[in-house]
Amino acid sequence: MNSPSHFMVFALIMMSFRCGQSQSGPQPDNAKNAEAIVAEVVQNTLKRGEGIVNGYKTSTWVPVSSTDRQRVAELGASAVEPLSARLSSNLPFIQLIAVQLLGTIGGDQSVAPLQSALTNDRWVVVRMQALTSLTSTPDAKAIPLIDSMRKDEDFRVRQRAESILRDHYGIKISAP
Repeated sequence: MNSPSHFMVFALIMMSFRCGQSQSGPQPDNAKNAEAIVAEVVQNTLKRGEGIVNGYKTSTWVPVSSTDRQRVAELGASAVEPLSARLSSNLPFIQLIAVQLLGTIGGDQSVAPLQSALTNDRWVVVRMQALTSLTSTPDAKAIPLIDSMRKDEDFRVRQRAESILRDHYGIKISAP
């Protein structure tokens, strides 16, 4: 049983297993890792929008990079909690990054935080992005939420809701 050929087979199996691990890279599966990656992605995005004009610090909106978007997508459901926490930020750009990335993750787990982003006390751009991000969640949950926003106080939110229902879901829109 301890012949050299058994040892070689065992060694080849172990080598191929280790090679497979290194090629696939580390799999971020814990909350601490997800929090760290989300924090880094948010900071990277905010930093890219910073500048100085005539000695004054400026901040402008820049979208999340495709590389950072992919990093969060790979986290999957484990990124939902740290992204949801960022919806409580006082900085609208952080809220906007969070709703965009929740849309990247999509699925059932993103519905509740995106619904919370639709409240009237949020920046209108965050609410509009939350509507768009809902299109990556299950239709049965997204459509009623999007339809309810056709009565929003802001006409831009109402228009976005109607546009999504019409253009994304193919729903005929009648007067609210």
